[in-house]
Amino acid sequence: MTNDDASVPDLMPVASLFSGIGGIDVGLSRGDARLRPCLFCDVHPDAQAVLKHHFPEVPIHSDVRTLSRLPPDARVLTAGSPCCDFSVANAERVGIEGEKSGLLREVFRLLSTAPGVVHVILENVANILYLQGGAAIREIGERLSTLGFAFAYRVIDARAFGLRQRRRRMICVASRGCDPPWWLLAHSEPPVVSRPPHLLPHWFAGFSWLDGHRGCGFENDVVPTLRAHDTLYIQSQPAII
Repeated sequence: MTNDDASVPDLMPVASLFSGIGGIDVGLSRGDARLRPCLFCDVHPDAQAVLKHHFPEVPIHSDVRTLSRLPPDARVLTAGSPCCDFSVANAERVGIEGEKSGLLREVFRLLSTAPGVVHVILENVANILYLQGGAAIREIGERLSTLGFAFAYRVIDARAFGLRQRRRRMICVASRGCDPPWWLLAHSEPPVVSRPPHLLPHWFAGFSWLDGHRGCGFENDVVPTLRAHDTLYIQSQPAII
């Protein structure tokens, strides 16, 4: 425990799987100083480099499949597992049986030997709720219930927090002994749309020719979802008019 830790009572150490560059974890710590990361796990070297820079004191594990257990002091688990096999941008969409999105099951393997974890936050694309008749979300619910968690889930758009990008994500909150629906469903604020007059004095819209495999994506006052594979060499590059 560091001197800074000593000044924060009732720490809630957070174990982060599929951490990326730590977006979920930064948000949690900004919302509550007790929520401090105690473990990161991500396979991508670039993500690891960012995590090492911003959280030099937090250990990083590279492969969730070889992680034998969570830290014994972990009280919260976060996981933004791969969306590749759930996403509408993937023509095959094999769901939770896919090689990458199937890694979500590693979350439950680790939870099964972590009785100290009392809260779980899962994040993925909205299509996880609908693909194959909701098979993945049913399995998530069944596995969480078996482990003694109550849970709730909803789709949240990044626009609701003032970000000028359409990015809808399924958020699932689970807890042992608390009421996840109250946390996750109590507030339903409309999207925050601010139009800086000195930057955007006129109406505009964002669009992309391929919104997954559904055709043209079009939205007022925001840009479409920005995807990792969007480059200057792909015809579906998002644009603004």
